[in-house]
Amino acid sequence: MAQSVTTGFIDRGEAMALCGCTPQEADEFCRELTAAHYENFPVLSRLLPEPQRGALCALYAFARIADDFADEARFHGERAHLLGIWRERLHLVAGSESSHPVFVRLGEVMRAHGIPAALLTRLIDAFVHDTHTTRYETWDDLLAYCSGSADPVGRAVLRVFGHDDEGMDAQSDAICTALQLANHWQDAGEDLGRDRIYIPRELMARYGVREEMLFDRVFTPNCEDLMREVVRRTWRLFDRGRPLAAKVDRALARWIRLVWLGGTAILHKIERQGFDTLTGRPRLTRADKVMLAARGLLIRRLPRVPLP
Repeated sequence: MAQSVTTGFIDRGEAMALCGCTPQEADEFCRELTAAHYENFPVLSRLLPEPQRGALCALYAFARIADDFADEARFHGERAHLLGIWRERLHLVAGSESSHPVFVRLGEVMRAHGIPAALLTRLIDAFVHDTHTTRYETWDDLLAYCSGSADPVGRAVLRVFGHDDEGMDAQSDAICTALQLANHWQDAGEDLGRDRIYIPRELMARYGVREEMLFDRVFTPNCEDLMREVVRRTWRLFDRGRPLAAKVDRALARWIRLVWLGGTAILHKIERQGFDTLTGRPRLTRADKVMLAARGLLIRRLPRVPLP
């Protein structure tokens, strides 16, 4: 199995932690790790001004390495231990005691922008949860998981831009949860290969869909109705978060618009292939991404969601 792009950075970070590093070296480490990835967050962060871009690179490096501890085959059997160490290092940040480059830089960001360790601890707790949970009983259970695995990122971004408001936090949470859910529905077929099903059991039972039907890749009308339902619920979350982009400054608004448009584009792709993500994963093409980027940069307001 191919190793994650992050693997070399994990080893290098531990070596730097042993020798110690300067704040400048820590900043460079986080920026290089972010630049090596091509997910939406690191790519879109390039559109943001300094010093916010550097702060978000530290947040990304922290979350990216923790995610790899939870998911990469290399760390099988020691995931909980490594995530425990990551949690301990996070709490050492308050006293400026960590020598690891991620936490040297992250500590600066947390102190400068008032980001509490408890917020980022929720991310680590969600990664730990992901190492031993492969099924969700109810929709609320799934949302509770997303509240730890996705929402803290959005709230931390708002803090970096100087926003600390309950209403804005709630709209950010809606977007972050919706984005994560859209990715889960996009990856539903691939996740079966990891014995992981994010569609709640209560909804599967309501629509008459059994696990063996999913594993056999039998996409019946019942499966279509089930996927239509989870996509509908995800659209509602995107709509709930839509006003956020109009409440922030131009640079962050542009970033939020691009994130929102990218997530909703995934839902459109799922719909256009008949909601069947068991037999084929919908993908955004390079042309799709160029069009979304142009649209996100040109429009002032996000479009209303046609809710069923």
